[in-house]
Amino acid sequence: MDIRHLLKQSITVAPYVSANAFGEAGYGAQRQVAARYEVAVSTQPGTPGARAVLTGPLVVAEAVGPQDRIWLAEDNSADATQARVPGPGGVKAGPRLVTGAVAFYEVEL
Repeated sequence: MDIRHLLKQSITVAPYVSANAFGEAGYGAQRQVAARYEVAVSTQPGTPGARAVLTGPLVVAEAVGPQDRIWLAEDNSADATQARVPGPGGVKAGPRLVTGAVAFYEVEL
């Protein structure tokens, strides 16, 4: 079942490229990816300001790498501290379409 037409939101993804000699991660150019997610905006004790907290799965139209940085639309993609990375559950491919392409990917943050 192709659900890509239902992915009305977008996220920003910076792909992980490699680590330098000091072990610091390097990332490629940011890109917009169609997505669907639900958030609740809340404040965390001891942190300034509010942050969007996912209340369900993040479903995306393109594959996301396990070390890629992800910003939701509510996040400032110019601020690396607001970036998220896939969690322990990682990225799971959804069912395949008749064409053989993956219908969607589910990302655990």
